[in-house]
Amino acid sequence: CFSSPGGCAGAAEPSAAPEAASAAAKIEAEALTLLALDVQAVAVQLELALSDEHETPLGPDTASDDWAVPERFLHASLALFYHLLQARTDLSRALAAKDEWLRTLFSAMHVGSLRCVRLVFRMLKASLPHRPKHEVPPHL
Repeated sequence: CFSSPGGCAGAAEPSAAPEAASAAAKIEAEALTLLALDVQAVAVQLELALSDEHETPLGPDTASDDWAVPERFLHASLALFYHLLQARTDLSRALAAKDEWLRTLFSAMHVGSLRCVRLVFRMLKASLPHRPKHEVPPHL
């Protein structure tokens, strides 16, 4: 492949590489935005399920499908986020700079199960060292 004068079969031309990289970055950014919106929507749904007035004497009914199904979705979305952050440190650096991202993580931590909270703490551990403490607003 390297010794052939025509190059590798199926290899992209050098001029097409920057365009392909920018298109891939755009798709990745859109996917991350949609994933963050999913986490926000599920956190709101879980908050509504936890504030239901038909609580048991021990608290909200977390065994019902009204809570269990969104919780599973939240955990899967957070797990995907976590694996992306572990694979790409530049991504954790970029996301730590966004207050919306941190707000999303804190809202998921507020309503999620313990396994969701563990993932959120792991993501915060990967993201927050890339942001100076004095830049994090106290209302998050």
